[in-house]
Amino acid sequence: MIFIQDKHIKVGKDYLPGIVKSIRITEEGKLEDKKKGKKKVSNQPAGYEAAQVEIDLFIEENATYDFENMIRFVQRLFKRSGQKKQKKYNLTAAEINAHGITEVYFNGISTTKEESQSWAVCTLSFVAPAIAGLKVVRTKKQIKTLTTKTSKSKKNADKSPAKKQKSQSAAKKKAKKLVKK
Repeated sequence: MIFIQDKHIKVGKDYLPGIVKSIRITEEGKLEDKKKGKKKVSNQPAGYEAAQVEIDLFIEENATYDFENMIRFVQRLFKRSGQKKQKKYNLTAAEINAHGITEVYFNGISTTKEESQSWAVCTLSFVAPAIAGLKVVRTKKQIKTLTTKTSKSKKNADKSPAKKQKSQSAAKKKAKKLVKK
């Protein structure tokens, strides 16, 4: 589980060294070029790409860890020796959960350090395994108007010829079963 609190990130029981600089979330739709006969119709929607999450950390050397040990520590959290596939992590952060993303796969790590500076930036990238769907939260007034609309449509559905046809087909099936016996 990854947990972000007060600009720090916690993975399981361990806090990542460093302070959260930024969180970037990228969600994109897929567009494909399609043809209808000889005519080319471009930019037809074809679904969504998996969401990508990038977290930038400021890492600064201290008395306990130097830069290299901090990077090794972060790498071991997400890629242990002998591990062949990425693991799925639960992600708890208000900024990320607002996009409907709760689970991610570790996708990569990159670091940037300039020689003249005592700190570096470590970028962790993750990919959401499924396309997130956001749940719409409705007010009581909206719920009330929806229920009155559905009750009106149910009354009209009773008068529908399609409903009569459906019940007739069910009756025909029952009659055929009786005749076979």
